[in-house]
Amino acid sequence: MDATVIGDTVNTASRLEGLTRKYEKNIILGQSVVNRIEKKGKFSIHEIDTVMLKGREQKTRIFSLDEFFMMD
Repeated sequence: MDATVIGDTVNTASRLEGLTRKYEKNIILGQSVVNRIEKKGKFSIHEIDTVMLKGREQKTRIFSLDEFFMMD
């Protein structure tokens, strides 16, 4: 079962990485990652689309991480 969970995570990351070329973005984040960011004010995150990733049953909201701000 652990391999299935890890495999799904790796597959999702790979599919998101593949979308960087289509959307011409350096970093694309999925909704689950954005939800876990505690200090969102340190980042410039913009929703760019909702897509159906291969192997998934539901659409995934995707976001671009355009920059981050260094704070003390």
